[in-house]
Formats: sequence, structure tokens, C-alpha cells
Amino acid sequence: MNKVKTAIENLASRLAAAYRGRVAPADLLPHLPISLDMAVQYLEEMTDGSVVIESEVDGLRYFEFPEFLDGEPISIEREDCLVCHEKASGDTAAQLCSSCSDIFSEELYSLAEATAWPAEAVGDHEIVFITAAARGPISVASVSGKSRLTLKQLKERLKDLARRKFARPIIDEVHGVLTYEFPKVPYTKIAFEKNDRFIRAHPSSLKEEVEVKLIRSLTAIAVILASCIVLGLFRVPYPFLLAGGFVAASLICLRVFSKKSRVSPEQI
Repeated sequence: MNKVKTAIENLASRLAAAYRGRVAPADLLPHLPISLDMAVQYLEEMTDGSVVIESEVDGLRYFEFPEFLDGEPISIEREDCLVCHEKASGDTAAQLCSSCSDIFSEELYSLAEATAWPAEAVGDHEIVFITAAARGPISVASVSGKSRLTLKQLKERLKDLARRKFARPIIDEVHGVLTYEFPKVPYTKIAFEKNDRFIRAHPSSLKEEVEVKLIRSLTAIAVILASCIVLGLFRVPYPFLLAGGFVAASLICLRVFSKKSRVSPEQI
């Protein structure tokens, strides 16, 4: 997986130059459709105690590049490919030429067939994007109101992110409200939507979405069944209820499973 590894390492170096030497794993997500675990894996491989040093600041995990610490920020806008350094269109830190982009995408797809990184990445990107707009610690309820995750899933995900020091839990002792503080990560809606579409086109994301659609369909069928039972108590003919319920359930299931929520991956 050379292109993925090279892209992540080079991106981390470019961001370190722009952010005065200190990079959080979440800083990489707006630029590449990868999971936090994938970002950490390659950042840890870069760590050698001299060129790259792992550190903890206010309970949050960072990777420091001493060469750039406290130096003048260098713009992340680049015209050269992140991997091969040939000229690439665009002006972001993670630009890839068409050749490297194709190979990068193929490598991520191969990884997705072997691991569950896309399923994790979907939630990682969503939470990083939502919390990026927060000016300070953000409550679980605030994140939940903008997330596609259930409240239970979100609480477990936030607790896990805090355990791995991607977020810092803070308890408001006056009101007893649990909030989470994240590294300040610039993440635009355009970048999030592009990454989200790419990630959801991969194998484990497809499986996750099928499971969600199945749950929605079963829930709808249960509601229809309950409605038929209630109508039956009012002496509505059972043949009519059976036919009507079958047609309604079929239409709802067809609508749920035919709704498209992803597109073909774009070049990165």
C-alpha cells in the first residue's frame, strides 16, 4: 500500500509546516478519505523520537515535527502531487495527479475488502466535521442533533474517541453536562461531502448501509402490522387489511432499498 502510506506521510509533513510543527490525527481527515486509525497507524510509523515525536497536550494526542515548531507557517496550498510531486490541478494540501489518484483509490478499496476502515471512517469524518464548527467544548446532544448516528452509537463513539485521546471529555460541574473538546480542525462542507461519498462507495460501508436499511424496513413493517391490528378491532375486513398491508409494506421496502445515498467515487 505504498501510495496510501506515502500520501499520508507527505500530507502530515505539509500540515506540520502549515501548523507550526504540531499535527493531530484529525487534521488529516479533511484532506484524505481515511479513518482516524489509519492516520494514527502511519503517523506512529513516522515517529522516531527526533524527526517526528508523539506528544500529549491538554489530554489530546499530537505528533510534533521539531523542525517546524514555532516557525513561520507555510501555506498548505500546493500545485504538485502529494505522492509523485508532478503538477496536479487544484490548490490543496492533498492534491493527487490522475495516475496517483487512481492507484491511491485502488489501494484503499483493497484495504476495505480486508478491513472495516470505511465503516469506522464514516463516523470519524462526520464527528470531526460537526465538531470543527464548535468554538469550544461541544455537548453530546449538540452533536447528536446533526449526526446520522443513533444517540447510543454516538455516545459510544465519543467515549471511544476520548479513550484514544482524539477528544477530551469535560464535565460541567455546575450543570452536570458532559462535553467533549476536539482539536481545531478546518473542515469545509464541500470537503466533507466529497470524502463521505468516496468512503461510502467502499465494501464495508455498503454492508453498514444495507443493515441500516433493513432495520428501517422491519420497523416500517412492524408499524404497518400494528396499524392493521388496530383497524381489525374496528371490524375492517381482514382480506382488505391483508392486501393493503402487503402492498404498503412492499412499497415502503422498495422505496427504502432503492433510495441512492452514494455516488461513484470521485478522484481525490
